[in-house]
Amino acid sequence: MRDTFDAKQLFLVGVFVLLAVQLGLIIRMNNRILEELGTRANSSGVIIMSPSGNAKPSMEEYSEEDPLGGFGGFTDVDALMERAQDFKYEMGNVGGTFNYAHSADAKTFNLILNKESITCDKLVCCYDFLLARDPFTQEFMPNLAESWEVSDDGLVCDVHLRRDVKFHDGHPLTADDVVFTYNDLLDNKEIDVGGKGALLFRKWNDEKNRVEELKMTVEKIDDYTVRFTFPCKTFRALDRIARQLIYPKHILKKYVDNGTFNTTWDIGTDPREIMGSGKYMPWEHVPGERFVVKRNPNYWKKDDAGNSLPYVDKIVFHTIVSHDTAILKFLAGELDFLPLTGVDVPLFKPQQESKDFTIFGTGPNTTIQYLAFNQNFSRDPRTGRPYVKPHKLKWFTNVKFRQAMSYALDRETWINNFMNGFGVSLWGPLSPTSGEFYYHGVKRYPFDLEKAGNLLDEIGCRDRDNDGVREDPDGNRIEFTILGRSRDEREQRPVNMFISDLSKIGVKATLVIQQSSTFLDSLWVNRSFECAFAGELAGMEVDGITGGLFASYSSYRYYKPDYLSDYTPIPANIENRFEWEDKIDRLLSEYMEELERDKRRLIGYEIQKVLSEELPLIFTVTNDRVYVIRNKWKNFCPTTSFHPSVWRNFEYMYEAD
Repeated sequence: MRDTFDAKQLFLVGVFVLLAVQLGLIIRMNNRILEELGTRANSSGVIIMSPSGNAKPSMEEYSEEDPLGGFGGFTDVDALMERAQDFKYEMGNVGGTFNYAHSADAKTFNLILNKESITCDKLVCCYDFLLARDPFTQEFMPNLAESWEVSDDGLVCDVHLRRDVKFHDGHPLTADDVVFTYNDLLDNKEIDVGGKGALLFRKWNDEKNRVEELKMTVEKIDDYTVRFTFPCKTFRALDRIARQLIYPKHILKKYVDNGTFNTTWDIGTDPREIMGSGKYMPWEHVPGERFVVKRNPNYWKKDDAGNSLPYVDKIVFHTIVSHDTAILKFLAGELDFLPLTGVDVPLFKPQQESKDFTIFGTGPNTTIQYLAFNQNFSRDPRTGRPYVKPHKLKWFTNVKFRQAMSYALDRETWINNFMNGFGVSLWGPLSPTSGEFYYHGVKRYPFDLEKAGNLLDEIGCRDRDNDGVREDPDGNRIEFTILGRSRDEREQRPVNMFISDLSKIGVKATLVIQQSSTFLDSLWVNRSFECAFAGELAGMEVDGITGGLFASYSSYRYYKPDYLSDYTPIPANIENRFEWEDKIDRLLSEYMEELERDKRRLIGYEIQKVLSEELPLIFTVTNDRVYVIRNKWKNFCPTTSFHPSVWRNFEYMYEAD
């Protein structure tokens, strides 16, 4: 037996010992660092908070008077917003490259055809919206539109465009481009556009006991004036104007006319052919490596001295699939900005000064994570087989079954063990960041396996043969698969915990991991899933996520679609409507028509109450938003509406000498 080691072996042993020591130090530092965080203001003035000993608020702390209290969280939202409101921008200098990590390549360069966030985050800075929104008051502000007038009855809005806006090729942006975007692209049955709903308004019809769809019209008044006519009153009328990016008629009209628009500007197109009017221009694409946008030197927005914005010359979106790899690249100085998880904070916090970066938080995420059971009554037209086996469909459509699953989900352990305490539990369709619109009276399902088991007993699901797995009244074993994405192994851990807890009450679940594109196809195209963990951006008010994931008319409601994306009805699902669906459709119609904020807020509370009781989706957790940015970047001023891409007022940010 050998008792000596050569130099190579000794080196490897040394490396392993060093790694083990470092890992041990990180684990030991974890609780100490979180305690040290306490309440502090970093060099950007953004306050990060950490509770002592992972303490959680009691139920009594949830109150109407404290809309942002009682939910945990690590960011002092009030301090964040006060600082942003008082922030004064410095004059910057043009130059520099901002390096950013994205987990995947763009799927298309034709943004209006896009249906996923990664592509949008890369390209949205290359276009412009008609209106902007004040992050403090939520009031609309001029952008491409310099002014607008709304009629007394609220049904007509005339929008006046700026006259100094040009597309990247120098062609002026006019009313023709706005009308083209709405009438030729959005309102075109031959084009698979994700934003067709921008033209549609829904109104509850008491006589027909259903929602009716009504369409707004868009017309040119003169070269720089566009008239929007709405079919009914709604507080979201200006949103339909504000949220739409504007596309160039002089470039794209020919592709619409010859029927090739759906394949125009695909991923193989030279990025410099992509034409928008935004602050950046698509510049370079190396598949699997990077996507680069370059400063638009003729952008219409100027600083106070009349200098052209933006200041940053280039943004490089590096394709880095692994979050761990992105961490290493940031710490090596190759990235300038990175979203963090709670688990990452103890690693980054001690290095802020030595590596010259700042950790900052912006409050609980507005992205809602949830568990979806397939409640589709229809059949796959390709095979004739039901999307869901009939006996499983009985379970999934039973509210007591879904409530049992919610009680079996240990949100507190999920947050503490897998998010390092940087998260909040979700009981309804909004995040606490929604402030006054977040309803604290929703039904909650604290972890309780006994209650979960009792609910399953009530619907006849018992372990009849003592094999450890329950059977339904017809003898079918209570077992199902859960789809998850393979983006990050750490994201799978809470799902495996959930599966383990289910086994304790006689429910067998199996995790199936899929690549992101396959996962999305399973939900949206093939509908071939039993259960899935997914997420959705909720926004500040309840109508956005409700209209998308819960309203019966939404083709986006993939777990029980009443309509296809072209609004073709699906009879089997329409015929099997539940009482909660009618309630939500009616309440959402009332919500959209209510112009008074306080009255609308109360209707929103009722929507959240219904959804928390009926649980068409099981709400899980959301993370506290925590990021890290290098201190060389100046004029950086985040708010609670911060989005980790090319964010609001990014054009003012510059690199210090």
